[in-house]
Amino acid sequence: MSRGRKLAIAVLVLLALIVAAAAIVVPRLVNLDRYRPEVIANIERGTGRSVAIGRLSLSVLPAIAVRADNIAVGNPPGFPEGHLLEIKRAEAELDAGALLDRRIVVRSVDFHDPNVNLLSTSDGHWNTEAPARAIVRPTAWTPQPAPVSQRIAKVSFEHGRVTVSNAQPSGTVDPPAFEADEVAVELDDVNPEALGLNLMPASLGWQRSTRLLPRIARFRPALLQTDNSASVAVPPGTIAAQGTFGARSAHFSGAAAANLKSQIELRSGGVMLRRFSMDLASGQVTGEFAWNSAAEPANYGVQTTLANIDLARLLAGFPGASGKITGTLSGQLDLMGFNLPSADPLANKEGQGRITIRNGTLPTLQLNRNLMELMKNILRVRPESGDASAFQSISADLEIGGSEIRSRQITITGNGMDIDASGALALAGEGRLDYQGVSKMNARRNGFEGIVAGLLGSKVSADGRIDVPFTISGTLDRPRFALKNSPLFH
Repeated sequence: MSRGRKLAIAVLVLLALIVAAAAIVVPRLVNLDRYRPEVIANIERGTGRSVAIGRLSLSVLPAIAVRADNIAVGNPPGFPEGHLLEIKRAEAELDAGALLDRRIVVRSVDFHDPNVNLLSTSDGHWNTEAPARAIVRPTAWTPQPAPVSQRIAKVSFEHGRVTVSNAQPSGTVDPPAFEADEVAVELDDVNPEALGLNLMPASLGWQRSTRLLPRIARFRPALLQTDNSASVAVPPGTIAAQGTFGARSAHFSGAAAANLKSQIELRSGGVMLRRFSMDLASGQVTGEFAWNSAAEPANYGVQTTLANIDLARLLAGFPGASGKITGTLSGQLDLMGFNLPSADPLANKEGQGRITIRNGTLPTLQLNRNLMELMKNILRVRPESGDASAFQSISADLEIGGSEIRSRQITITGNGMDIDASGALALAGEGRLDYQGVSKMNARRNGFEGIVAGLLGSKVSADGRIDVPFTISGTLDRPRFALKNSPLFH
């Protein structure tokens, strides 16, 4: 080995030892944790919330990074005690070149095990809003556009959990209406200023004007904007970040979903989920979702496609709905609404769609068994499955509004007869049924078909068919089936 090569190797080894020593010594010399009380105080003044940070530390390998452990951000005044945000560990990688130029530039931020606990009140306020007393901008601060270098190239969330609950005036919190586990988010080219976070890059010597001041505020009402690529209204404002969103499982209103995947777009006025998909009750749901936080109250829009949903499995988690209907559901549904808590599941919602349910049963809406026995002996009405509540298919259009689900055309095939119907369903309280339709049956030519048709309030047509008008009223638990023109069966 030549002398020059030996010298080069020795220099490289020496440099490696210096870097390793620096990685151990520098973090000990630069004790960031002594600044922790000041950092907490600045954030609390800027947000009007209680803030806790367990420890601040510095690392230099593989990159210069600031680490914060056990972070907790409290709910604002007017909400129950608790935390909006809890993070086990956060790491911010800094640009070494910018530090040499006495500037702080964040290259990436990783959040480990974050818990986000969203709360809303009966008047539509959220715990993400800034308290009125929060000092968002110090008087010494002069607003100026953030340079391009202040954008963060990558922000990630790993092993997260998100819950959404209603806060009652009494101070209690309802069980989560939505919760997602093992949430993972990756965002690219994040613009903190568009999210209300003013990082205010400056010289390291400007100690009083380089505070990190999160502005967790509600954006003012703005008109919805749309683009040609979206089928739902796009939230207003500038794009703050784009990336991917996923969750291993989610529960909402009694339903359990899995494998949530979506592209996510954060805007200054809301959130957009594009091409989302999830597994639900042995089937799949796909579509787009938009949340507009700029409106008062906040509103949402969603377009979904449903495929092969097992209704028995889906409704098993809803009290009072389990066992009401079975079958395989497919269809499309567009829905928009305002986020105002209500005991009525259909309150503040509007939408439309079309669904088909195949090979199922309606156990609570079967014909009177004595009437069915009469018809199957005299007419050609014999349930193929032997179950008086079975059907081959139900197809219906849906219009949601005024706290009702209305259908102009419902077609039911099966149970030995075909049915055309229309009507409305309300879900508030015990639920209200208001349907009317015509059941079409073929009569057996035995001399009694005219008498039977009269008992059913109908007549035998030239082609041997009996059309029987009927109504369905009452509640979901106690539906009432009646033959509209029959002198006997009401």
